[in-house]
Amino acid sequence: MAHATITGSKPTKGNQHGQDDRRLAPSFGTLVFGFAVTAMLAIPVGSVGAVSKGSISPTTLTSSGQRFEVTYSGLRTGDQGSSLAVEECIADDRKTDFNPAVHCSSLSRQFFFGLPESGTVTYGGNPAANPIAPFVGLDPESGAWSVCSSESGVTNHENGYLRVSESPSDQTTDLFVPFTCASAGARRGAESGDTGASGVVVAAGVGVVAVGGIVGIARKRQRPRSSSLPR
Repeated sequence: MAHATITGSKPTKGNQHGQDDRRLAPSFGTLVFGFAVTAMLAIPVGSVGAVSKGSISPTTLTSSGQRFEVTYSGLRTGDQGSSLAVEECIADDRKTDFNPAVHCSSLSRQFFFGLPESGTVTYGGNPAANPIAPFVGLDPESGAWSVCSSESGVTNHENGYLRVSESPSDQTTDLFVPFTCASAGARRGAESGDTGASGVVVAAGVGVVAVGGIVGIARKRQRPRSSSLPR
């Protein structure tokens, strides 16, 4: 590599350090450049252009094969566009031991190709592409968990995620969009309705007690006054 030549007046005897600084300048610049190149090479390639934003509509899972509109942005694009994979999971990468092979179902996976940097794809609602994308019930791949439907002997999850990634094997480009189970929402609504009715009865009872208490206090305060009056 050629080094730049520094030109200018020669240092005086009283400024000998100036000459030393000039001699060190090219070496220092070379070191800085080397560090910069090393840092650039250390950046994971997958983190560049990773899926950065996403949303789904609707946000509840009702039945197997349901249709979701998945909106995304941040894909890397080439001459032929980019690819996207969407699959159903019971956890996201905030879980310390998250593993797509364990917490996601590859059989629910659906691929999309030739996509622009941002846009919307339809996940599910297409039995010809994948009849169990998404699914309700037992995981068809491992049978180790279920979603939105209690199954004997396994843990049922009332919340889940659609994992959106450029490649299922690349965890540096994935994004997780949460969904809830429609059945769980209906059950919680029914439970809160029962609690609400009971609450009204209790509140009414408390109100009666409170009113009675106030009347009793007023009567107790009035009695001494009436007794102190001359007869």
